[in-house]
Amino acid sequence: MPYVKGDQLRSFGDTYFKTLKPSGQTVRMSDYDVHISGTIAWATYTQELIDGTGNPVRKQREIRVLEREPAGWKIVFLGLQPMK
Repeated sequence: MPYVKGDQLRSFGDTYFKTLKPSGQTVRMSDYDVHISGTIAWATYTQELIDGTGNPVRKQREIRVLEREPAGWKIVFLGLQPMK
């Protein structure tokens, strides 16, 4: 099966995160821009992956589109754009 949905996705995520080992890398986020319009919102920001010596390994611009639900905000789209 080329995709997972619902409980299968949750199970896949739980299993994956149990296998992660510390990498010594951290994430730095900056340059936030957030817009809310009724029941929809979008946020953009820059995210950098920093290695153990403090040097950037990867830099990307991210966008997240959210919808408001009775229980709170839900991410409905996530986009990544590599930066140099």
